[in-house]
Amino acid sequence: GLDGGPAYFTNAKEGFLMDPNMTTTTQSQGSPVVGIIMMIVWLAIMIVMIIASWKVYTKAGKPGWACLIPIYNGVVLMQIVKKSPWLVLLLLIPYLGGLIFWIIASIGLANVFGKGVGFAIGLILLSPIFILMLGFGSATYTGGDGAAAAAPATGARRWKGPGSVPRRAA
Repeated sequence: GLDGGPAYFTNAKEGFLMDPNMTTTTQSQGSPVVGIIMMIVWLAIMIVMIIASWKVYTKAGKPGWACLIPIYNGVVLMQIVKKSPWLVLLLLIPYLGGLIFWIIASIGLANVFGKGVGFAIGLILLSPIFILMLGFGSATYTGGDGAAAAAPATGARRWKGPGSVPRRAA
């Protein structure tokens, strides 16, 4: 200041006196170890999910590596669930397109693996867990015709998609 001491000024935003030599950072000074641990955990989860997806593709008779190629994996997934590969174009619609694509794929996956409506809902809402169950579980690819499995496990009814009404056996 004018008297030879440190020059303080008022920070208008906070309304208090401040030393100009101080810095006002709002960034967190967290430990880089936490970030590294989080990255390792995320990487481990991604590797397990890739392996599970690979197993789902191979159970369906498709090459496992197809799950690694963007866009092509969607085309192959639609072939697995017996839907038009052109449905991959839904992914060009931000947000809603991806959601619709995943709902169609989930219902189809549940159907071609002989699972019921509950499993389809699980695939839609908790896909990582249910993909692991398909990949590492005892589910077999039926192709949607029930040839590999006579009936879905635990008496669950198979859902063919919107507009279909499950019927009880007489």
